[in-house]
Amino acid sequence: MLTLQLIIRTAIDCYVLLLLLRAWLYAVLNDRYNPFYLLIVQWTQPMVKKCHRLIPPKSRLDISVIFLALALLVLRTFLLTWLQRPHSFGFSMINIGIGLLALLKLSGKLLFWVITLRIISSWIYRENYLLYDTLQQLSELILTPIRRWVPPTYGLDWSCALCTLLLILLNRLGYDLYGTLWGQL
Repeated sequence: MLTLQLIIRTAIDCYVLLLLLRAWLYAVLNDRYNPFYLLIVQWTQPMVKKCHRLIPPKSRLDISVIFLALALLVLRTFLLTWLQRPHSFGFSMINIGIGLLALLKLSGKLLFWVITLRIISSWIYRENYLLYDTLQQLSELILTPIRRWVPPTYGLDWSCALCTLLLILLNRLGYDLYGTLWGQL
């Protein structure tokens, strides 16, 4: 049973991360022919196409992708609860709340890894500007306000380090507020 729970959690979490990345790239990229964006669109298009019929994307905001990610996380919560207690078959509003918390936590994880990959790619990839430029466009929306508080000193940009530290502190706050539930998301 634990193996099935792990498979369900991993499959849905990976797909939700792709959906969040798709919505984020749609919001910040000016180039719709970016290979990373096109790859993610190709992977997620079968489910997103059905959601776009209900809620078409507006200028820079694709709300239907966010709703789809939330629906998948609510479904994941329902399935994992049912697998732990098969006789308690029922959907409750708690599943939606847990789905929202899971969406918040996965968004923080995605931001953390985008900023971490941006730092690493700035050290390694000087020939491949496409990867670095994509990561830079993704993270600039978050890092620009941080740079207003802590400007670069002596050529060192502290915004990435400060943002990752802030994300780690917010994750710890999630553990303090929600306890083991936050760890199980």
